[in-house]
Amino acid sequence: MEPEIEALIRIAEALENGFVPLWFAVIGIGAPIVLTALSIWLNYKTGKQNEELQKNLHNRDVKNQTRQTIIYIYNSFLDALNVVELENDKIMVIFVSPQFFQSWSRSVSNSCTSIIRAFSQANIILDDSSMIDYLKKCKDAFADLNSSVTQYVNTPVPLQMIQNAFDSMKSKYPQRYLAGINDYNFLYQILYQNAADLEDFKKMCESDYTKDIQRKVKAFIDLIADEKFDNYFKKYVQIQKL
Repeated sequence: MEPEIEALIRIAEALENGFVPLWFAVIGIGAPIVLTALSIWLNYKTGKQNEELQKNLHNRDVKNQTRQTIIYIYNSFLDALNVVELENDKIMVIFVSPQFFQSWSRSVSNSCTSIIRAFSQANIILDDSSMIDYLKKCKDAFADLNSSVTQYVNTPVPLQMIQNAFDSMKSKYPQRYLAGINDYNFLYQILYQNAADLEDFKKMCESDYTKDIQRKVKAFIDLIADEKFDNYFKKYVQIQKL
């Protein structure tokens, strides 16, 4: 007979005779305690694992939210760049027409508001003094540009420059422009049909105001074009390789 079976038979006979082996009694008393302790330990371990999991999920969500906010900040500055990033020989086209300049002025103002909002968010969520200082330089440069643009559009200078330019074109090319007299739709139509005339007209519309604006446009573009600008953002938004 197998030893295990013989042992079970002896235990059964002892129980029938009213005799409980000491080791069996110890097991009978201790087993519930052990099981209870084991259950408590498993519950504790499971609770800690769940707590750690929730913490990891929370940290992941915070990182993702922070990453999205930083992307928004980056795009706000790039959107502003797109508003002002015109080649030097093309930006003067904005100044030859009140409609062009007023529309551009509104775009610059809206971009300035977005940049100020984006910088405020960066200042709150980022613990990076070097990056904050650089973004402040960019923000201040654009705010300075916006101030000059707003000042210019609210003076009589733009309209006066355009009026003087058309007067000069009428004197220089009377056969083309005198027929229009003060019909600006007609005058602009003739102007845009003659590339050489348009170049002369742009030069006539130049002033200390427009040169100051162009200088500030370039200053902002240079700040954003600097590799430091992208590098500051890369460390926060680049996805780490596994």
